[in-house]
Amino acid sequence: MKPDTYLRALRTLDPAPRSAPDGESRRRYETGLQQILATDPTAGAGTTAERIELAPRRQHRRTRWIAVPAVAAVLAAAVALAPNLLSAENAYASWTPVPETLTDADLATTEKACREQGLNIDSPSLDIAERRGEWVVLLYAGANDTSADCLAHVPVGSGRADDVATSGNGGKGAVPVGDQFTQGPITEYNDRRTLISRPRPTVSLTQGHIGDNVVAVTIHTADGQQVQASLEDGRYVAWWPGTAFGSELEGNGGPAPDLAYTITLRDGTVLDDAEPTSP
Repeated sequence: MKPDTYLRALRTLDPAPRSAPDGESRRRYETGLQQILATDPTAGAGTTAERIELAPRRQHRRTRWIAVPAVAAVLAAAVALAPNLLSAENAYASWTPVPETLTDADLATTEKACREQGLNIDSPSLDIAERRGEWVVLLYAGANDTSADCLAHVPVGSGRADDVATSGNGGKGAVPVGDQFTQGPITEYNDRRTLISRPRPTVSLTQGHIGDNVVAVTIHTADGQQVQASLEDGRYVAWWPGTAFGSELEGNGGPAPDLAYTITLRDGTVLDDAEPTSP
């Protein structure tokens, strides 16, 4: 079919007039248009104009998945865990400055999750376990003076542990005796993003050793919190929402801790602003 034949066929489908309207047709079109424009849309026998308020559209957050077979199982796990995770704003709302003990069942749940996450030390042995609200911390000792800590969200009696974070630490420090204590490794967990974890506010965890005459350790943070540590077998551990470091720098160029300590001795003596023993 030639091009002009196509054009003729298409013209038969065009609803527009094939020729310009004459003077009478033009006046008729304009008169009809003016009648339409002059009509009151709310007028009519027994008709009442109503303003209909449309409900605001609900915004739904959609997750866009990339179809990669190798990670499909991990992504499915992320979807399954998502309803159990708290928002970043209230992630640590249940935290308490005084630790609590765990039930055997919650301890077993947490231990399994921490070891599966990976403690990054050899021959880990559990030293301290504590609960603060819905969160649990476990402190492990390893070979060659190494240690590891594990923080996990474990609601009481839930039988599940999620948002698990671990940190391994090494190096031999001072050995405190009597009234002494050490400031050991300090870990900050902040704004961690993974496939199965939400962003979260900064939390800090500190640990150390104590002499046999120390029965209580309280950490004072820069923002005014007083955190009672858990003690067991010559060691202590404590954690809190917020940072442990200030704006000053240490000799190695890293940030210096901004913490103060109060220790209680076996005879009831309380030592404020106690200084940790250095190697």
